[in-house]
Amino acid sequence: MTLGAWRLNQIQGEFGESWIHSLCTAAGLVPARPSSDRAGLDLIVHNDAQEFIRLQIKTTASPNLQPDGLHYDLDVQTYDLLRNGSSPGYLIVLVMLAPWVRWTGHTRRGSIVRTFGLWVALDGMPPTQNSSSITVILPDANMVTPEALRGMFP
Repeated sequence: MTLGAWRLNQIQGEFGESWIHSLCTAAGLVPARPSSDRAGLDLIVHNDAQEFIRLQIKTTASPNLQPDGLHYDLDVQTYDLLRNGSSPGYLIVLVMLAPWVRWTGHTRRGSIVRTFGLWVALDGMPPTQNSSSITVILPDANMVTPEALRGMFP
């Protein structure tokens, strides 16, 4: 089965958001989708103390991996939304290299997800003079895991 580029991007994005939703649940957190995308906000995640964080989730099949981490071009509107706000804002980028039909697999021992994610905190970052996009660097050490998600809370 082949998909058009637009449909593949849509499926890739939905898969990425669902996977992060699952990791939040595994971390004992409560993820919720905002009623609208709000120009760059995919999930609001609450902990037991009723604190919350804001997440923007992006996916890529063509990562720009450099020695200092994953370089990702983020639109300035989303950058500004995540760097400003009353709660911490994070960018998560999922690298999805396998063909879409192989993003998951199953054996009798469990399920396999063929992707990995990196995160970076954007709250408090400086403004940019750019008008369309800014390159954000996501360090290799910032792997998305349930423990990392719990650690994002103040």
